[in-house]
Amino acid sequence: MNTRGSMIFAPVLLLVLPSACGQSQDAADPGSSTQPTQAVADAPPAFGVCKSCHAVKPGQNLIGPSLAGVWGRKAGSLPGYTYSGPLKASGITWDRASLDTWLQGPMQMVPGTRMVVGLSDPASRKQVIDYLETLK
Repeated sequence: MNTRGSMIFAPVLLLVLPSACGQSQDAADPGSSTQPTQAVADAPPAFGVCKSCHAVKPGQNLIGPSLAGVWGRKAGSLPGYTYSGPLKASGITWDRASLDTWLQGPMQMVPGTRMVVGLSDPASRKQVIDYLETLK
């Protein structure tokens, strides 16, 4: 692609991505300033892949459910989010061990789940799990 085409594509992509997550740019965080929430600001670099689909603000679901309060929550139980049947029926409660297994390969842990992205690096998983524990 030529340079001119790249310059046009980037702004269009920025407008489309929030819509793909079920949010408009203005609705992504209603009533807030342009500053990120403290929880997002404290997120480790490894969480970057997660925030593409998950918010950390309570009640704010994107492609995936909000991760606020995920620690100790039963999988598939957040009100207001439609989970896959297999995840709802899994009986998993999110703790260090279950999150580590989940993040290694969600579809291997719960065949039929909609989450397809995992983290193969153990240090990255630990960073994300440590961070999720702070979102109680």
